[in-house]
Amino acid sequence: MKKIIVLTLLSALVFSAAAFAADTKEFSDKFGAKELAEIARAVMQKAKSGSQSDSSNNGITFGGKGVDINKIIGAVNVLAQNNGNIGSLLGDGAAGQGLSASAVSAVNGLTMKLYTELAENDSNLFFSPYSISTALAMVYAGARGETAKEMETALGFSPALHGSMASLIGSLNSVSPEIAQLHTANAIWPAADKTILSDYRNRVATNYFSEITTLDYSKTENARNIINKWVEEKTNGKIKDIVSRGAISAKTPLALTNAVYFKSDWQSKFETAATKQADFHTAGGRTVKTNFMNQTGFFDYCKADGLELLELPYKAERLSMYIILPENGKFSEIEKKLTSQQLDSLVAQAAGTNIRVSLPKFRLEENYDLNETLKKLGMVSAFGDKANFSGMNGLLDISIGVVLHKTFLDVYEAGTEAAAATYVGMKSMAVRDEPKQFKADRPFMFVIRDNTTGANIFAGRYMKPSTKYNE
Repeated sequence: MKKIIVLTLLSALVFSAAAFAADTKEFSDKFGAKELAEIARAVMQKAKSGSQSDSSNNGITFGGKGVDINKIIGAVNVLAQNNGNIGSLLGDGAAGQGLSASAVSAVNGLTMKLYTELAENDSNLFFSPYSISTALAMVYAGARGETAKEMETALGFSPALHGSMASLIGSLNSVSPEIAQLHTANAIWPAADKTILSDYRNRVATNYFSEITTLDYSKTENARNIINKWVEEKTNGKIKDIVSRGAISAKTPLALTNAVYFKSDWQSKFETAATKQADFHTAGGRTVKTNFMNQTGFFDYCKADGLELLELPYKAERLSMYIILPENGKFSEIEKKLTSQQLDSLVAQAAGTNIRVSLPKFRLEENYDLNETLKKLGMVSAFGDKANFSGMNGLLDISIGVVLHKTFLDVYEAGTEAAAATYVGMKSMAVRDEPKQFKADRPFMFVIRDNTTGANIFAGRYMKPSTKYNE
């Protein structure tokens, strides 16, 4: 019995400096190459600890100069890519990979968490941890207090995430169209009659390159159609109607969306003429005829305890599909124990081997409501009346209403096409009543009672102030 797990890993690349031009100039004027390298190392270290709920974790001090992590992380990334001296001082590989490490760690950590929660019975599974993580990171930018702490624990977020996301998003969007069509986009959709803090607007615009469009949610169908059209355009028509009827109400205060689209040819294409029908053995023990693509060549491959791993690179080897194939009868065992770290280790072990590859030609379209899944991961208060997203609007009046995720995948002889989108709809909570006022400014009666027995020990009334306390 064999079943295939498909995971697409997106590596990091250099991205355009345009979005950070002002910050780049500011920090290049203020610091030298050696100082910038020290700042970058401090930023990467800071990314591993702290909580967004603690404002003291949003900056570092270097040489007596205060530096905001999320303001400079993208600028340092750009400088590091364009300055070999800084890159050599940083060490540990590409500087862009280092400065996007917080985001990559969050995305990859969430991969296995979501996989475990979403895998059901013998059903297929396809989701984008990158899309989900990015959409929720924009939500996290407005989280405070316990809500922020829960999101950090559940999703692997940290205070340096936002700047790190800027590095990752820019990197992915910089892939040459000659290699792949790889585009990712973000947007927030505040209600026209609601106030969004300028700090929050700036954060999502600067670190997530987010479009900001106000909507009149009283016209619910029009608002829904606008968001759905945006998602459909950003995914090249592959993700349609992510926001279903009823997911938006006239009282929706804010919505957030992420979309990602990918299409690329294999580095070594499968010949269409070599595609043949063969048996696929399902986890339930059935045998099903399906089309298998076939080719023989040198591919990175490794065999470990109970499984095989194969890398199928796309054009120019910037991106790859890694296929983890458990031995017969070991799928459930391998699936349950596989971690992100183990996957990284397997990828590192893979070496060029002459392989005869047989892979199903397949297409998947999946749709998920992630509310309960995220609650199981520990993101509880974000959905309830104790939610604290005061970083969005300065108030304690909104929570997450729904998190929807939709995906498309087509694996064929020439290559792969994939798309995903995530929609987060915020909702207005019941207005937290102002404290009722009890002002005893007129005559009143009173009793002092023993609450255990109910006996009245003293009784009286107060008709007028005594002179003793007005002297």
